[in-house]
Amino acid sequence: MRSLLIKYEDRDFIQPDEWLGIEFSRGCKFACDFCNFPVIGVKGDYTRDAEDFFIHVNELYDRFGVKSYCVADETFNDSTEKIIKFGNVVQKLSFLPTFIGFIRADLLVSRAQDREELLIMNFIGHYYGIESFNTRSAKAVGKGMPAEKIQQGLIDVKNYFQSNGTKSFRGDISIIFGLPYDTVDTILKSHKWIMENWSDQSVQYFPLEIPIGELAGKSKMSV
Repeated sequence: MRSLLIKYEDRDFIQPDEWLGIEFSRGCKFACDFCNFPVIGVKGDYTRDAEDFFIHVNELYDRFGVKSYCVADETFNDSTEKIIKFGNVVQKLSFLPTFIGFIRADLLVSRAQDREELLIMNFIGHYYGIESFNTRSAKAVGKGMPAEKIQQGLIDVKNYFQSNGTKSFRGDISIIFGLPYDTVDTILKSHKWIMENWSDQSVQYFPLEIPIGELAGKSKMSV
């Protein structure tokens, strides 16, 4: 879908301080074992048109004064080209919007140049699906970067955004309890690192859910 434009009406009573949902693409190029999202393993460029995005945010600013957006993409930073594409549009706007959404941390750690591109776009709210800081557990569900590397990378990313951009940066780590090879000790070790290195940001803990039943969307772990 090259157009993901949403047309709001005056009767929607949109206020300037609202955070509205926005999409840059649909589907996900990854296939994590615990995920039961049906549109995964997508290939190629499936982003919306740049002009479609420009019209979308420009109209909402002109009509309602809106500048803040929650990105609905499963993984916003799945490619550097995607970030640059929409960052270039943001630079053409007469105002600076703000974006928050899901950022795959291992990609951000591996591609240091993406930090600058995200900052240009003012994408300063990051939700990181880390899942586990136990390397063996993370690798078991498709996220194999060594724990020490991703931990140091997260610290570097946080310092970069806080030093070069805005104090409004927010990093939210998501951890899943109950993954293969997780133990009480590995979970407590992860929590200790978070308290020592991420206490000025945010963390969310979730139990592992394995959907079952005919009507449930199934993940690789459901079989």
